[in-house]
Amino acid sequence: MLTGPMLIVVFLIALAFLFLLIIKWKVEPFLALTVIAFGTAIAIGIPLKEVPGIVTSGFGNTLVGVGILIGLRRHRSASFLALPVQLKRLPARF
Repeated sequence: MLTGPMLIVVFLIALAFLFLLIIKWKVEPFLALTVIAFGTAIAIGIPLKEVPGIVTSGFGNTLVGVGILIGLRRHRSASFLALPVQLKRLPARF
């Protein structure tokens, strides 16, 4: 398995190829990211048997974090949108 400077080089090449796939060749971003994730895992020397598990767990961990952020954002925006309705319900005198 690669470590150190060579790992950084592989990361930069993978990142450049990801941008190329998405921007130049108009590949669907999720598909491009999946292909790059599998390719990078193989390039750095992770055994082929372990690649699918590592990639899916990485995607899963990322989606959990993103899902929490989206949920918080929706909760805050829903509360903000409900504010005028709540203000109308207040009595005229405080």
